[in-house]
Amino acid sequence: MGGEGGAFAKRLFALQFRSSRKILLAGLLEQHKAKAGKK
Repeated sequence: MGGEGGAFAKRLFALQFRSSRKILLAGLLEQHKAKAGKK
């Protein structure tokens, strides 16, 4: 990919990666809370 498009794609990928990581972390926190509540 040529310069401009490549930079845009990288930025878009970084944003998607960051947001998906937040979602994953939130899911892990919810699981942890659920396990703690069962005890």
